[in-house]
Amino acid sequence: MNHSYSFAVLFAGLLSGCITPAAIPETVVDVAKQHNSQTESDIIDTHQSYAHISTLLKNKSGECLRKQVSSEMYAGTSGGQQHYLTQIVAFTPNVTVSNQKTRLTLQSKIISGSTEIGMSPPPDGWYYLVVDVYPAGKNNSRVEMYYQKTASSYHVTYDAVKSWVTGKSLSCPDFSNSTN
Repeated sequence: MNHSYSFAVLFAGLLSGCITPAAIPETVVDVAKQHNSQTESDIIDTHQSYAHISTLLKNKSGECLRKQVSSEMYAGTSGGQQHYLTQIVAFTPNVTVSNQKTRLTLQSKIISGSTEIGMSPPPDGWYYLVVDVYPAGKNNSRVEMYYQKTASSYHVTYDAVKSWVTGKSLSCPDFSNSTN
């Protein structure tokens, strides 16, 4: 399903050197733990079982985060006319579950409309969201969320996952209302 919204500054930070793209999830976690201004993190103690949160992340990430999102980007002016290009970004979630830890990662990769300059991304794209869940008693879990601000448009995914694990909402992120 395609949703349309602007990615005008999607990789502006990457290109300017302000943000280091994360080729592995640990980079997102490590940078966020350093309280870098280009990251956000939360630790949430929830009164939901580890099994429930793990199943929830596995189900909701497949339903809501495996997307291809198209956007129209300003490409410049030539001969007095403005030119635009359509860019498609693929989001790829991955959830791994063990007895002691569940990890949700989310990657993004430009698949059409422009080319990334510099380093080549991992096969499914750069990592920008990592969620680690730990059992914290019979009916409790500890959720650690780490987010790299590659584009503010992606923040809807961070907000959605946070709503899921806190029980606030089970809604999917609305990419169409995102802004950069």
